[in-house]
Amino acid sequence: MLTKYALVILASFLVSGLAVCLLKKYALKYNLLISQGVPAVGGIALGAAFYLVCGTALIYLKSLSLPVAGILIASLAMLAVGIVDDKRELSVPIKFLTQLFCVLVLILFGVKMQIAGLGSIVNLGLTIIWVLGITNAFNHLDVMDGVAAGVAVIVTGGLGVICFLNAAWAIGSPTTAFWPADLNMLLLLLPLMGAALGFLIFNLPPAKVYLGNAGSHFLGFILASSALALSYAPLERRIALLSPVLVLGFPVFDTAFVIWMRILKRRSAFRKSADHLALRFLKRGHSKPKALFYMLLLTLFFSLSGILLSRLANLPGFILISAVVMAGLLVGVRMAKVDVDN
Repeated sequence: MLTKYALVILASFLVSGLAVCLLKKYALKYNLLISQGVPAVGGIALGAAFYLVCGTALIYLKSLSLPVAGILIASLAMLAVGIVDDKRELSVPIKFLTQLFCVLVLILFGVKMQIAGLGSIVNLGLTIIWVLGITNAFNHLDVMDGVAAGVAVIVTGGLGVICFLNAAWAIGSPTTAFWPADLNMLLLLLPLMGAALGFLIFNLPPAKVYLGNAGSHFLGFILASSALALSYAPLERRIALLSPVLVLGFPVFDTAFVIWMRILKRRSAFRKSADHLALRFLKRGHSKPKALFYMLLLTLFFSLSGILLSRLANLPGFILISAVVMAGLLVGVRMAKVDVDN
């Protein structure tokens, strides 16, 4: 079984790399989707590789479930909207409405928060906030070569590890419903990881290909959706329900940090400015590769914390979350001192 999973990752990695090479050549030849002299076709290539390999694996293993089908359909719509956005800049209201439509498609397929005791309306509201928030958080991350794709690889790996741990737990508890659903999700996550890695090779500093809005929104949307479809905790370990928040904690932290900095300076949260964490590392005098290393190291810290939280009881889990929050605050306070206006 592990060999099959490794082949899925390898196949999507190779197909993604090949697709990037072909689309890059085509874009340069016909001057299509060029941003600052670099083709912004990485999202299209990554998405094509993902759907080809993921679709083949699901058909071959006959493992397509309703939630996975919903994620595939809704993320394809998100990818299409992103391609249009790359060709002609869409307005903020139009982007919001199209993204909201994609979330509603997810919900129709049963991909939503189902936290006991909150009620259906609250769960639906949290689902919309979560998916839209993570989708746009990945778009905000894509301000420096390698960041969005590198973060996606680590986060995908974190969610994949939780799937494997659920499988191991299920072996000792035959009555659990964890494993069948998470097996389907694993066949979605692994092709995504391979496709992101195949693109990342060309996106490391200095980038030869960009993700574009299509790629960054697609990655954020499909990871946020996948996090909703996984199993995390029985009723006696409710703290583990916060595992996906930690696994995806770095995009959340980065976006919250940027918004807070803009609020303090009385700037619009939607206006572009050089106050992102990645750009602050550059302002501190670090090279792009070193700044990327720090960004991915922080992502790994959050993702490993999320994996650990998925296995902890309530009290140790609360202590872990408190430690992660404190670490995040320390990083935020230090990076807030970097002057990005001069």
